[in-house]
Amino acid sequence: MTEDQFKALSKQLDAFLIPIKTIAIVQLVRELYPPAEREKLIAEHAALEAADREAYDAVQQAHNELNPPQLTFEDRVKQFGKEEANRQLAPASAAMERKKEASVALDAFRKRHRLIARMVDNKDSLGKARYEE
Repeated sequence: MTEDQFKALSKQLDAFLIPIKTIAIVQLVRELYPPAEREKLIAEHAALEAADREAYDAVQQAHNELNPPQLTFEDRVKQFGKEEANRQLAPASAAMERKKEASVALDAFRKRHRLIARMVDNKDSLGKARYEE
């Protein structure tokens, strides 16, 4: 078997494994979580992921709005003074702090509810697998 054939076969096997893993995880979640709790946790996970994405976008926007954009903090201190450098970077720093908090909250949820997180991740993978290639 050539390397290309092996890669093709491996890709085909992965296409079968994703649905099987997803079915197994969904079944475990159904057995371990009552329906109302499941729905609540899935909604909480989605909200935390949305907050994390929004925080990331806010960081990107804050960095894009910096003027001049490429200056480091040290360069800003040299050019404008420490107080002005802090003022210029305050929105970006605040956005990065919110992103850190959002990521910590999402990570904590994912650690507390690993099956829910894996189920959501696998469902996402299952949906993407149909459209890849």
